[in-house]
Amino acid sequence: MKADFRDKIETQSIGLPKVVNFRKFTFRIDDYYYSEGGSGNCAAEIQFFLKGKRIPIDIENYQYKPQYSTERTAGSAVVNTDGISLLDKPDAGAKTVSRLAKGARLNLYEMTRSPVQIDNTCSYWFGVENDQFRGYCFGYYLDILDSGDTPNYSFNSMVKDFNSSGFLQKDESDLRFHPAKAFDGDPHSFWIGNEKNGGIGDYLEIIFFKPQQCGEIEIRPGAFQEDLFGKYNRVKKATIRLDAFPITVDFTDLMESRVVKIPGDIKFSKFKITIDEVYPGGAYNRPCISDILFDLRSTSYSFRIPIGFLPNLSGKSIHTAALPYFYSVSYYFPDGTYVAIFGGYEKHMGIWKTDAEGNVETYAAKRYYIKGIGDGVDTGMQFESQLFEDYMYTVETSNNVCKFNMHDFTIDINDETGRCGVYEIQGSDSEVRNTMLTPEIEKYIEEKKARYKEFIEQNRK
Repeated sequence: MKADFRDKIETQSIGLPKVVNFRKFTFRIDDYYYSEGGSGNCAAEIQFFLKGKRIPIDIENYQYKPQYSTERTAGSAVVNTDGISLLDKPDAGAKTVSRLAKGARLNLYEMTRSPVQIDNTCSYWFGVENDQFRGYCFGYYLDILDSGDTPNYSFNSMVKDFNSSGFLQKDESDLRFHPAKAFDGDPHSFWIGNEKNGGIGDYLEIIFFKPQQCGEIEIRPGAFQEDLFGKYNRVKKATIRLDAFPITVDFTDLMESRVVKIPGDIKFSKFKITIDEVYPGGAYNRPCISDILFDLRSTSYSFRIPIGFLPNLSGKSIHTAALPYFYSVSYYFPDGTYVAIFGGYEKHMGIWKTDAEGNVETYAAKRYYIKGIGDGVDTGMQFESQLFEDYMYTVETSNNVCKFNMHDFTIDINDETGRCGVYEIQGSDSEVRNTMLTPEIEKYIEEKKARYKEFIEQNRK
């Protein structure tokens, strides 16, 4: 196969006529563009987009793609399984939805579904596995947020504030070069700093709501457009501070990204980069940074279902072939509060409500039992009573979906100790930050333990 390239700084994709199986790849340069004053060497970066296993779901004869890409889509995008871009929100019929930033890719290897019968209503549990994580969805559609390719809207929701030493603007309403432009993932937008000192001493800063862990930070210095790159000052040397942790970074004067590795044990709520030296621009004496991208170490799963659906589980019998281990639901409201529900098939379920800052205001827990256990297979389960009736039916919102969140808060009942608590969990390490217990819940659990023990004895007989 032969390929011709243009003499431009750009990526060229070579599409294969069909899926080709191969063990060896050879790239040979037949001709080149002469670089005046150059060394005579050629350089290139080659990326492969390998096809994963065919996704065994094909519910309505969809031909599911093993790879999603938004490389040619401006800004954040939502891509469903048949490849249609949904820029604002998924349509109600989508069985799987992946939210990816521009240029992000997600390899999807396996997708499964298991039928769930709730009285006369049939629904499904969907399971998804890819190269980053595993997730589940109950009955509606699965919304995957991969933290390594965090979409702009998701990243911005984690940022409390953007700060800088200043930015270029004609008047107060001019936000074209605002510091947030350096964190939007779009190389065609950028922050432009002060003219004084050519930008030396200028800084960019973001403050997160919660401490973050980061594997690496990618910085694109200068205006990442071929006709603008040399006109503005480019960063030559800078100091990064993750809270108080300093990192000195040197840059080449090339239109290429600089990747900074971050030690795995560093957690920070504030990121600040200060320019120490610059490469002078040919037209303007102002610094410019196109992008600063974070590889944050916490994958978020968002599972969505119709908001009126879950309350109908109260007192109902659920029959399932393969019920996932647990799920967590959060109802979010415009005032910043939310109601969260946590449950699983190992006899624990809880609910709580937060204030606008995310602090738990009220919470309760109920136990349910599993019936029909045989040969290690759970054939169904029956809730003991109306599940959180006082909480469930006071939920009011105009939104027609509720959002699942697999971390942040969890309520758990330990079958051996009978203790119940609200645990605040941050990050992928699931480290418990806070525990809250109440005498009422302890008393409730003791009563339920006695009833549960009696129930087990009866079933053994």
